[in-house]
Amino acid sequence: MQSENSKHLRHNSLQHQWNKDLRSSLLMLRDHVPELVKDEKTAKIHILTKAIDYIHSFQRKIHFSPPSLSPSQTLPERESILSPFPPFSPPIPWWIQTPSHGV
Repeated sequence: MQSENSKHLRHNSLQHQWNKDLRSSLLMLRDHVPELVKDEKTAKIHILTKAIDYIHSFQRKIHFSPPSLSPSQTLPERESILSPFPPFSPPIPWWIQTPSHGV
């Protein structure tokens, strides 16, 4: 049976890793929002708010698509026309990744 102290240390370690992953994900999100790319000292709520605004702007562009975008185009084709950035794929959190067993 683990002692209370070791349980507390394990919890602190997991919490520290979770905070580190959250910060890393927020910084990655910040770097994909053009308005925030150069802003090194942005508050978390500001990153999330601006990211939501940025996503909404893309939704408006897709919904009110200019004539150059055909309704018959697939969504990835339309997104590639509208987006100057490569698709964003978030990192897999450490607690979901499968452990490597020296393969």
